Amino acid sequence: MVYGKTVAIVGGDLRQAHLANTFAEKNSNYKIYGMFLEKDVKLSPNIHKSNDINLVFKSSDIVIFPLPILGPDGMVNTPQSDQSLSIEECIGLISPKTLVLGGMLPPEIQVLLKERKITFIDYFKREEFAIFNAVPTALYKMR
Repeated sequence: MVYGKTVAIVGGDLRQAHLANTFAEKNSNYKIYGMFLEKDVKLSPNIHKSNDINLVFKSSDIVIFPLPILGPDGMVNTPQSDQSLSIEECIGLISPKTLVLGGMLPPEIQVLLKERKITFIDYFKREEFAIFNAVPTALYKMR
């Protein structure tokens, strides 16, 4: 199959898994990678499961990191995986042609992205995201 765009959805909680499944359902001409989402997660069979950051990041048009992008240990937030992932290593592999999306990007991460001339968006700062994220966040915290 010939794909239009390649999207890597990296780590995070069940919201990232839902995002990956939605992308796979709505964008059949996109190649979707679900990365570091292997624990207690059901991903569509249309999603390519790979934790090979070298292969995936170098070939992706869009990389979507979780909210928050970093966990308490300073690594990429990957609670649905037993593996850890360095954000610096990730950024080093991402092409300047790739769009990077992430939530709550610390200033030092933004500096690294700017130095590599990588376009990025902190979706946590977008008003429409805050509104739509409020309900699942509240439900998650009530568990």
